[in-house]
Amino acid sequence: MVGQFSMPIDTSVQKLFPARIAGTGLGLINLFPFAGGAFLHPLLGSILENYGTSGSGFTIKRYRQAFFLLFLSAIGALIASFFIKETYQQDLSAASIAKLRGRPLNG
Repeated sequence: MVGQFSMPIDTSVQKLFPARIAGTGLGLINLFPFAGGAFLHPLLGSILENYGTSGSGFTIKRYRQAFFLLFLSAIGALIASFFIKETYQQDLSAASIAKLRGRPLNG
């Protein structure tokens, strides 16, 4: 679910950071979709396996528990999307970037 949230962040990183460090910012942001898959897949598997089986497969209850975790992560991504700062598709100067970040240009 973190991967679905990364698209608006990619464009924000390109607009909010100077060109000389925008690539570094994008590289760090691109870590999160892969980290979500690296941590959530084993976690979902352990939820499915730790509650016993029904015959040769997993029960509906266990799938509901596993997918509820995905639902919660989607809700978390939705809530986090409300905190993205809008750049209004402008090329920003250093002073306006500092203003968006809420700190002075010199510090």
